[in-house]
Amino acid sequence: MQTKQEPTKVEQETETMTDDLPKQGEISQSETTVIENSNQDKAIELYVNVLRNYISVGKTNFTVSFIDLDDDSTREMVVFFGESQADGGYLFTIKNEEAIQVLSEGGDCFGQYGEFTYKEKGNVFVTENESVTGAQISNQIFYYTMENGNAICKDVTQSITQFDSDESKFYVNDTEVKSEKFNSIAENYGLLEMSTVSYSDGVPVMNEQMDMVQVLFQQTFMYQ
Repeated sequence: MQTKQEPTKVEQETETMTDDLPKQGEISQSETTVIENSNQDKAIELYVNVLRNYISVGKTNFTVSFIDLDDDSTREMVVFFGESQADGGYLFTIKNEEAIQVLSEGGDCFGQYGEFTYKEKGNVFVTENESVTGAQISNQIFYYTMENGNAICKDVTQSITQFDSDESKFYVNDTEVKSEKFNSIAENYGLLEMSTVSYSDGVPVMNEQMDMVQVLFQQTFMYQ
């Protein structure tokens, strides 16, 4: 009876080396890291050019933060010019190897009081508009996603409270609803779990501080 021969040491080593080799069409982890680092280097170069353009036209006293809005290989950039009620974050992303500003139909920044609120890696961000008169306070929240470099408004909620009666009315996309429906929108988007970056915690940008911006970008990429 013929017995099965055990593989020799050379055959075992050759088999192990063959198993370790990437199969055709596969990209090794080291190659993936090189590609990601190359993409990041290009992205920060494009973002820095945007900031230098602001400086060249006389913009001063602004800060920058980097976020992971949509869980791809490139971070987004948020720029702040102040923290008054009218000041939101200016959102930038990379599209077709260019740094582009993400615009909404109603304006070119998102948020108020120098803050930008978003869902980490969830591709959802919000703008909150508060207005107060002698009779009432109104609060609107616009829920956006980013699609192909554009801000698409998905839902708008509004609460209006009358001071003389403390009575509140609730609206979703201009339709009056019960408070349960109003609250469910915020719950569905995870509003209470969202992250916020702000003017005060961003990196101040001046021409000689671009290296600080680059360090911040790399740190944001490393710890995601």
